[in-house]
Amino acid sequence: MRFFLKLISAFLIFISVVSCSKDDNNEVVNLGLVGKWEYEKIGSINSSGEEVLASYVHACAAKKDFVEFTQASFSDTSFGGGCEIYTANYPSYSKNDNVVKFYANGNTEASFYYEILSLTETELKVKSIYTNVITGKASSTTVIVFKRK
Repeated sequence: MRFFLKLISAFLIFISVVSCSKDDNNEVVNLGLVGKWEYEKIGSINSSGEEVLASYVHACAAKKDFVEFTQASFSDTSFGGGCEIYTANYPSYSKNDNVVKFYANGNTEASFYYEILSLTETELKVKSIYTNVITGKASSTTVIVFKRK
């Protein structure tokens, strides 16, 4: 009988340790995306399906263009030749698998979205796909590589 009690006790301890794992996270947060990302490379996909990338040229020598993901919002900040600042703010975004959609003014979907090609601690590579507002079909695709700021 003692053997069965010890066995049941060991089993219950095992179950409680496994069920209280650190991996449990009920929040819908895109922690991998959250942060500031500087533009590093930009390009396109040629007719053979290959990426053609070049170094991103920042117009302001003193400041680098960047995007920023918070847990809830997204912004794209660029600096002009005189280092004047331009920021496009999107109060919300959603991530479903590798597709990130941006929303302005409530639920109005932006005319572009990102398809994540790769994401590491230091690099984010996306296809930025712009849609024609009239037809709703993809009209252009740009490949962008960001590095974490």
